[in-house]
Amino acid sequence: MLYLTLVSSDWDSEREHDREVRVCFDDETRELIHTLITVLKGPIEVKIIGTTPTQPVATRAVLVIKKEQSMPGAITVDTTNETVTLEFTDDKGDTAAAPVSASGSALVVTFTSDNTAAATVATDATNPLQGDITPVAVGSANIGATFAYADGTPVLEADGVTAFPTPAPAAVTVSAGAATGDALVLSA
Repeated sequence: MLYLTLVSSDWDSEREHDREVRVCFDDETRELIHTLITVLKGPIEVKIIGTTPTQPVATRAVLVIKKEQSMPGAITVDTTNETVTLEFTDDKGDTAAAPVSASGSALVVTFTSDNTAAATVATDATNPLQGDITPVAVGSANIGATFAYADGTPVLEADGVTAFPTPAPAAVTVSAGAATGDALVLSA
């Protein structure tokens, strides 16, 4: 651990105690800083030019039925392209990247339907975070998802201990398709 004293004209006198910051560097950077201090024979001034924005940390998984529809989750028996996507958000509800396994193992999502008589769902062949919904008959179903890493390890929150919560299911309602033509049936 290397200690640096940061000097900034933006700090007011009430925050003097905040000037000393503990910073951890890789070996190469640490050697460079030690060399600078040795050559300059004393403290060096560090100016922060900008900060690197931090990536949002996923804290929640959400199932989203195809967003571009006016009535997401309302489909007919004739629908051929309905999808559900597993998305991740941070603690503020902003989009975040999916959690990454320490071992580099891929995230595997298993989609489910609680009423396969109304709609089924299968993981998309090209997007592992998307499920393709197939309407079967008029009715409703709750589409769910579970996920883990391919190596079998559970997905954990940023603390490395707490299991990532399962997303709430997304409701899908399948209604009758459009009429295929005019017909009048008379019976005697």
